Amino acid sequence: MVKWRRRSAADKLKIPILALQGLPHKMLVQLPPRPERPQRQGAQEGSGFEEALRRDLATAPVVPYDRMVGDWQKRAFDLLVVAITSPVWLLLLGYFAARAKLRHKQRVFLSDARVGYGGRDYAAYRLQLDPPKATVAHLHAKPDETPANDTIAGTTPDTPWKRFVALLPQLFNVLKGDMSLVGPRPEVRQYVELFRPDYEEILQVSPGITDLASVHYRHESEILGQAENPEERYVKEILPEKIRLAKEYLRRSSLYFDASLIVQTLLVLVKK
Repeated sequence: MVKWRRRSAADKLKIPILALQGLPHKMLVQLPPRPERPQRQGAQEGSGFEEALRRDLATAPVVPYDRMVGDWQKRAFDLLVVAITSPVWLLLLGYFAARAKLRHKQRVFLSDARVGYGGRDYAAYRLQLDPPKATVAHLHAKPDETPANDTIAGTTPDTPWKRFVALLPQLFNVLKGDMSLVGPRPEVRQYVELFRPDYEEILQVSPGITDLASVHYRHESEILGQAENPEERYVKEILPEKIRLAKEYLRRSSLYFDASLIVQTLLVLVKK
């Protein structure tokens, strides 16, 4: 009767070693010896790894569990809404893009550099419905970029409905994960640096297509159009209020609040 025994680790290595013995010498590759890791006197093996692990865990950022769950729910909510409404917004986007192309014969899909989650720059897409006004800021801007603030430069449409259509391409930013449906509106690096302590708190969440400021300042173009110095008024009056509203959104952020802001944004479109 044959007795079976369990193969040890050494037995398992015999098969590949015996197979290599029959190969020519030139086909065998000699590996360099593994360098020995210096150890401190009196230290046990593996203590360096454990020390590094403890140091990494101590310096790693701690994300609360409820925050992780909330971010996951918000992301799922964004993707679900974008997927369900895709037949509508894709049709609108294609229609207005073709119409704008026939009107001014220029590029209709542009991207602007904005500061997103964690202070990282990303390209925010937009649809150019009308040719931009010939401002000094635009004369010095690159072809694929826009000046610091679209409203000040005169590129943002002057009605809520046109602004809604112009921001439809940012739904692709939502699919990419650069933006959310609801969140603080993104700003350029120039203004973020002016209010850096505030934006360090605001940029803990992804920027959004609409927010409290979008509803409150739906006539921002008209307000700045009446100012003698639009940029000065924006930086000193409007932007601080937008920052306050962004922080208010952070305190009240929830799926229910996001849904209510989306409804308010749609109601703004149908109001005169």
